[in-house]
Amino acid sequence: MIVSELLSLPLFSNFTSLNKSNGMNNEILGTSIFDWETREDVEKTFSKGDFVLTTLARLKTDQNLDNTLDSIFSIFDKEVAAVAIKKTFDFYLPKEVLEYANSKGIPVFVFENTYIDDIIYVVKNILINDSLNSINFDKLKSIMKLNDTNLISKVFSSINKYFYTNYIACACIPKNRLTESELAKQFVSFRKTLS
Repeated sequence: MIVSELLSLPLFSNFTSLNKSNGMNNEILGTSIFDWETREDVEKTFSKGDFVLTTLARLKTDQNLDNTLDSIFSIFDKEVAAVAIKKTFDFYLPKEVLEYANSKGIPVFVFENTYIDDIIYVVKNILINDSLNSINFDKLKSIMKLNDTNLISKVFSSINKYFYTNYIACACIPKNRLTESELAKQFVSFRKTLS
């Protein structure tokens, strides 16, 4: 999933971009929350592709702006996918933060009236579904290369335990209008070719 796909979801409709980053195609691989972490903490716990959520509350209370900015810059150094700031107070984001984000190709957003927990839930569910779809797609690709009927059945069962060996589903869409009996004859003829 990329940043622009995520932002197209209704939950993200109130997200506003703070910079002109070209990172809307950055791939999201996880989520992280940034609040009071130091550069060392960020190095240990954040990963490339994280969708970072923060309130930047430390801008309001931290007496050492240089340490705060260093921690924020360290997030961008990790090549995160994007940073989203929940506006819980009026804050001033120094322009060098946005310039640094731009130089790293990382979009920065601000949002209100959305719970951080809801964002994490949506992102994690999408990532889990993408992962499962990818695994099943790989299994289907492997089936196409197999000649062993028993092995094919086992792989199908690992995808969906409800696959049965004796059930076939199909749809017939005739090119010409056929009567019900003509359609039934064609179906019987087709079924014989499967036996």
